Amino acid sequence: MYLYRFDTLKALLAQRRHDPVLRARRRDGTGVFGHHQVRASHLNLAADEAVYQLSFWKSFDALKANLWAHWDGSVIQRIRTDHPSLQSFQRGDDEYLAQVAWLYWGTFLKPSADPDWAPVGIPHADIDVLDPHGEWTCMEDVEVLSDKAGEGWISVSLSNGFRQYPIHAAQRTLANGAKAVLLRHESAGAFNHTYAQWQVIEFLINEGLIDGDPRSLSWYLAVELDEEIDIEEIKPTITQTKTPGLWGVIDRCRSIAPARKWTVDVPYDPHYLKASEIDDLYGAFGLEERLRRGKRWSYRNCPACVS
Repeated sequence: MYLYRFDTLKALLAQRRHDPVLRARRRDGTGVFGHHQVRASHLNLAADEAVYQLSFWKSFDALKANLWAHWDGSVIQRIRTDHPSLQSFQRGDDEYLAQVAWLYWGTFLKPSADPDWAPVGIPHADIDVLDPHGEWTCMEDVEVLSDKAGEGWISVSLSNGFRQYPIHAAQRTLANGAKAVLLRHESAGAFNHTYAQWQVIEFLINEGLIDGDPRSLSWYLAVELDEEIDIEEIKPTITQTKTPGLWGVIDRCRSIAPARKWTVDVPYDPHYLKASEIDDLYGAFGLEERLRRGKRWSYRNCPACVS
């Protein structure tokens, strides 16, 4: 048996980045759509406690009947009714949707880190997502909601001085025969893209992770935003330098590596790809499902929703 809900893809991406857990929100039962169960729980509330609530549709049919305003950009989820985290809550009819929705509410000690969210919750690993093709998949395995780099990708961790940013890189041959390298990272705040470009490119080349002469490759940087993907074609100046003096001669005579080192400079001359070019490039790298973000995550043609 399952409970159902939908949240925007943008909200789920934010959850995944900061706290990949579905948590009940702190409420006092007042205001628009305030619930009497929550108000009653406040009558005996201690100073260090708060009441948290979470709502679910009782069935998939009930959810579908109320999906009309959420066809695009919302993600349908299901959670088992016997999930251990739900046992910490009371359950009753949602007074505004009594026949079709459940209200879960509970009183907990307020977490010191963030008192607006309940200390217990449902990890993303325990939530199934209905994808636009009509298949139920664990949320952690949904491409656009996954942190997994994927087979054939190299992950490099960079810092902007405040937090670490993973950048994934891969090399492919495009339909026109050109060899390309794609760098991609998820945008989660301010980031110096130029810094990322030269440092990652230099690392990939000098560590021998790129095949062929790097000067003959096409280089791209993709920034995966919540609702779209921006891709910039970059044209780095890549220079090969020799080990100076006698040591360089000795190294080359011994044929030991690296006798040479590559340096990279990325001039600021951005060229951004058009939407059709982005689709083609992500298709060439096997990333079609990562394009399903914003309004492109849609259930309008989902067999499970339109039947």
